[in-house]
Amino acid sequence: SLTRQQALRTPTFYLLVVAFGMSQVLIPVVLFQTIPFMTDAGYSRATAALMITLASVPALVTKPVWGWLIDRMNPKPLGAVSAILSGAALIAIVFSVQARSDIWEYAAFMLLGVGWGGMIPIQEVIWGTYFGRRHLGSVRSAALPFALILGAGGPLAVARYQDVVGSYDSAFLFVAGMSIVGGLLILSLPRHDRHRAQGRTQQA
Repeated sequence: SLTRQQALRTPTFYLLVVAFGMSQVLIPVVLFQTIPFMTDAGYSRATAALMITLASVPALVTKPVWGWLIDRMNPKPLGAVSAILSGAALIAIVFSVQARSDIWEYAAFMLLGVGWGGMIPIQEVIWGTYFGRRHLGSVRSAALPFALILGAGGPLAVARYQDVVGSYDSAFLFVAGMSIVGGLLILSLPRHDRHRAQGRTQQA
């Protein structure tokens, strides 16, 4: 397992920070902004709250399925699928709300929940795969400030955009695009940096 100092010397550490930061900013944005997004579009607060529930239930129910898949498959493509699926679902949410199509809204929010269900467990498995588990807490703590900044700043940036422009649509689509790009970055990760990083450290 790599120590935090060894992990910080690998390009993969920073690629993971960017990839997961881009893909997971979608979660706090949706949780904080769905109700104002939908009420601005003319829906009641009760309906908007129901949409969050429709996303949360599949996120909970599909976690064992994602766990089963992680045990049997490479976590990289699973992480990419989770992020890209979430981004695509958010795009579908924006357009279904514009079209006032209740059935598509329900389906899009449930699809979003399926994508959410894999995000956290897959992320932890990927971190452990690349850097080992012995020092994983210290490695993750080095990445955590970036995740917190993105997680806190995303909803604020979307809210500020709405204040200036008067619509959430483009901001939501941008966040969805970030999630998709994050998924593609996860898919592009190199195989492993652990042995190379350990070798460089030993030579130093």
